[in-house]
Amino acid sequence: ENVCSLLTTVYNMALSASFDSFSASRVRRVQHAQAARQLAFGRHRCRQQQRKRPIVAVTDLTEADWEQEVLKSDLPVLVDFWASWCGPCRLVAPLMAWAEQEHQGALKVVKVEHDKNKSIVEKYKVYGLPAFIVFKDGQEVPGSKKEGAINKAALAAYIDKYALSSVSA
Repeated sequence: ENVCSLLTTVYNMALSASFDSFSASRVRRVQHAQAARQLAFGRHRCRQQQRKRPIVAVTDLTEADWEQEVLKSDLPVLVDFWASWCGPCRLVAPLMAWAEQEHQGALKVVKVEHDKNKSIVEKYKVYGLPAFIVFKDGQEVPGSKKEGAINKAALAAYIDKYALSSVSA
């Protein structure tokens, strides 16, 4: 049975007065109502409706790659400092892939593991995780260091302010 047609039917039933007389158990009604809300608020998409985007992997750098990938890059570089034991780091990881994909060709996004790259961490004084720093023309953009978890809207504003603006803040 097509999930989209089922959700559409359930949503229409939820909107109509006949939903009250729907002859399913209370648990089933709750499940149908949840499905209807997902459809109504756009959380569900049929496979045919999902946009297919190329998979973009964010590069995980080491100290050996640092100079070539960050300091000599022609593009602005957003560096995400992270650690495997850091919960907030895992929360923002999908946002880094989103930023790489969203700004492909205008911004490079890389990750640096905190525990394995001590000299980079010490040089840029990264004390809290996750931490983000933007580099342009081989230099840290003044004021761009941000520590702590960030949501998608705040990340987009951060990128616009520090990485994509023509004047460094």
